[in-house]
Amino acid sequence: MKHIQYPHPLSLSLKVSLPVWGMMSEMKALIAMVIVQIGYAGQDILFKLVIEDGVNVRVVVAYRLIFATIFMFLLAFIFERNKRPEFTWRLLILAFLVGLFGSAGPNILFAEALARTTATFISTATILVPLVTFVLAAILR
Repeated sequence: MKHIQYPHPLSLSLKVSLPVWGMMSEMKALIAMVIVQIGYAGQDILFKLVIEDGVNVRVVVAYRLIFATIFMFLLAFIFERNKRPEFTWRLLILAFLVGLFGSAGPNILFAEALARTTATFISTATILVPLVTFVLAAILR
């Protein structure tokens, strides 16, 4: 009997002729998308519980944005340490506008909608965003 040595499942190079590993490497993007959607659903449920507990919606959004800022600052400090752009007034104004219209505004609207509806409805609407984006891209191309 021939001894077959299989690679460790957590190894980075999965160049194995086993059909299961080949199928898993082809489905990495799909698995990542499902994990992200599960994370979003968990976040929706957690936010709904916190808001129903009596915490102000703006406080929840502020905590979320503060946590995201700290996390992104650490990533930028580690990976982009030597690539800082020149700090100008234009850059400051653009950062303010992106923070206002790209983060704070949509997050406050999302949290207010979550406070007024169910987490199931919000999760369903969140999952439909890529579909609507694809349909609009197909129509407007």
